[in-house]
Amino acid sequence: MIELCDVSQIYRTAHGEVRALDRVSLRIGEGEFVAIRGPSGSGKTTLLLVVGGLTLPTEGDAIVAGRALKSLSRAERARFRASEIGFVFQTFHLLPYLNVVDNVLTAALDGRRREATARAELLLERFGLAERRRHRPGQLSAGERQRAALARAMLNEPRILLADEPTGNLDPENGRIVLDLLGQYNREGGTVLLVTHEEEAASRAARCIRMERGRVVAADAGLAAAER
Repeated sequence: MIELCDVSQIYRTAHGEVRALDRVSLRIGEGEFVAIRGPSGSGKTTLLLVVGGLTLPTEGDAIVAGRALKSLSRAERARFRASEIGFVFQTFHLLPYLNVVDNVLTAALDGRRREATARAELLLERFGLAERRRHRPGQLSAGERQRAALARAMLNEPRILLADEPTGNLDPENGRIVLDLLGQYNREGGTVLLVTHEEEAASRAARCIRMERGRVVAADAGLAAAER
């Protein structure tokens, strides 16, 4: 589902080159749940941005869901992301002036509004947010905001979910709820790539990749795999 071949991401500054990714190669199969760990600045988030087509690698190739991202135009990459990839971030990125259901519907594909509305209502019911559907983000708890963001990420039934510290702003109970929803998505066949600093979050993955200084330094089975 995801293949990176000698991928480097180089930023040029007044003080020289910064290699956010340094010749990273890895493969993630369809339906895998993979955690990425490492210290701040190790390249974890940059890796997600490359996989999600939000930035193109300076060197190497990224092939996601059978598409070589460098071969796609900017507009083609945007359409690809909308249909194939869901994003979940630590800071939610909900629009404060829209209610919950309208925030979820910001991900709707052109020409599919009616179908998207029905699915948004279904997801909000499933995520325990049906009674909050007309509330704005400022009226929600942090856990509810993250569940709304997760519903938005899942609206188009993407094949891949990219989650960057999705429990980082949550208390343990709400963090477990979000991880349970990610796990359910994975059990239904979705591929999850999760960046996290947290042991419990990483333990949900079948495989754990560790990064340091822009490189993959270890790829081990996670606790979830060991328990199977």
